[in-house]
Amino acid sequence: MADIRTTHFGVLTDGRAVSAYTLTNRYGSEVVMLDWGASLHSVRVPDGRGRLGEVILGCDSLADYQCQQVYLGASVGRFANRIAEGRFVLDGRRYQLECNQAPNHLHGGRDGFDRRLWRASILEPGGDARLRLTLQSADGDQGYPGNLAVTLTVSLSDESVLTLAYEAEADQATPVNLTHHAYFNLDDSDSCLEHRLQLLAERYLPLDAAQIPQRWPQPVAGTPFDFRQPKALEQDLAVADEQLRRAGGYDHYFLLEPGPEWPIRVQSPCSGRCLEVSTSLPGVHLYSGNFLQGTLGRRQRYYANHAGFCLETQYPADSPNREDGQACIVRPGQPYRAVTRFRFSVCAEHAL
Repeated sequence: MADIRTTHFGVLTDGRAVSAYTLTNRYGSEVVMLDWGASLHSVRVPDGRGRLGEVILGCDSLADYQCQQVYLGASVGRFANRIAEGRFVLDGRRYQLECNQAPNHLHGGRDGFDRRLWRASILEPGGDARLRLTLQSADGDQGYPGNLAVTLTVSLSDESVLTLAYEAEADQATPVNLTHHAYFNLDDSDSCLEHRLQLLAERYLPLDAAQIPQRWPQPVAGTPFDFRQPKALEQDLAVADEQLRRAGGYDHYFLLEPGPEWPIRVQSPCSGRCLEVSTSLPGVHLYSGNFLQGTLGRRQRYYANHAGFCLETQYPADSPNREDGQACIVRPGQPYRAVTRFRFSVCAEHAL
């Protein structure tokens, strides 16, 4: 039977307690959420031999999470990814946000949603283990307009589907782009580059020199960004490509094709684990962990670059400044809603 248990995880400097919530399904798979940063702390699912094992990067303690700067497992907002020079115009008014990754604003600012204590509540049993996390963001928070109420509902099914459902309501127009910044490694190994990725996207957004997506999508065909057929993440990393050079690897937005229920699939040839991703959002930002070097992680080991990869379902970076960016503007009576599902399984050729 699905279950949720609560444990103490630490204390903030102001005396507030931080808790960990462990969601377990009937087959023993586990998901651990923290109310600090609405962070995905741990995901343990079976491998090809039926052994439970860790599949995301994380830290041992609250202090370690507070020290790291790479958003390990965090919920990020108000606006995920970059806004060019921290500036945007909304309904004729100009706004200036903090440029916490010069020259741009990144992941909601220095004190974004990943640095807040969310309010958690365990939902009544309804088959799946379900947890609700809520956050209030005041008008002017990090420079954003409007009071914003955010809800993240987390559930784990007996089929090992982890669902993250975000909702947000505002009392005036404001940009909202929420995502979850889990770093996956289906082997719990030192590198994710042998993982094979299939991403059903015909187009991606190249980056300019300031890491801002260019206006017009480009075809993936004939480029290192073509994952329409499964290939290892490392296969094209050494290709002499300006886009890979600018980002230090993959750090790009892909426009998902409508139709397939699970447009993203990752397979580990070592553990036999498989991860599939489905989302209501128009695209996914693929990040190959290009700047993890020196981050203190689980079991007090330091992660290297490419220790994990991110599949951040979201709207494109800098959307408030794009002609097609109105979809990420939340207005009174027009709430933000986004659902992403992560399905964990064992690849057929590795099954017992």
